[in-house]
Amino acid sequence: ALNDKDLQTEIKNGVTLVKQIKDSDFSANTKAGMIQIVLFLIKNFNLTIDADDLLMLNTYFKESKVTVESEVQIKKETETVMHWKDYLELVVNEFGLNSKMHVLALLYKEVTMRDDFQLKIVSRKPKTTDENYIVLNKNQYSIIINNYKTDKTYGQIIVKLSKELTKTIDLYIKKNDLKQNDYLFGNFSQSSFIRYSNSKIGVDGGISMFRHMTCSELVANPKTKAKDKIKIAKRMAHSVYLQGTYCREFA
Repeated sequence: ALNDKDLQTEIKNGVTLVKQIKDSDFSANTKAGMIQIVLFLIKNFNLTIDADDLLMLNTYFKESKVTVESEVQIKKETETVMHWKDYLELVVNEFGLNSKMHVLALLYKEVTMRDDFQLKIVSRKPKTTDENYIVLNKNQYSIIINNYKTDKTYGQIIVKLSKELTKTIDLYIKKNDLKQNDYLFGNFSQSSFIRYSNSKIGVDGGISMFRHMTCSELVANPKTKAKDKIKIAKRMAHSVYLQGTYCREFA
């Protein structure tokens, strides 16, 4: 919306800026994030701004946060998710046990990251940290996630896969004749593939749905202890607070 206008000048005009963001087609969460960035710039770069404009920005930021929280609450009360077991049965029936979609789904069940499975196949833990890897250890494979949305906060994530999933992936690698330095699923986003595959089994959702399913099964379970919720949040690379917003009722 700013085009080639001077950013500092636009930031100082709180009324106009708030109107531009309000009138945009972005989601409530994105709008809140945009205002938050503006306030961050004002504070950290000591920008001089009129008190009324600053009040306008702060007020809209608070309003947008309330809107986001309301939308999250509505989703928690109205949206439903499947149990992983039921979902995986649909995937197997449609695509097969050793299909790309089933292997991907099993990996997301065990390691519920975002669209981060651009996994280079290696035989030992690499010294480089510029990619994401699957390490073919002798007994149990591991994945190493270096590049992901919140990597500056949570750092490198290393997860040892179960022996069952290791065997499944081993069969998948052999079936597809994959070699060292190949990518397990390709070096590109899997979001579109997952959403398209899900549409073929009558499921409307993608990777975010996987995260909702995992949180709904593990985090919302009253038997899950607080320390385990912290571990789950760290493994999913998001905050404990955000984790709670992912929980849904089961269909």
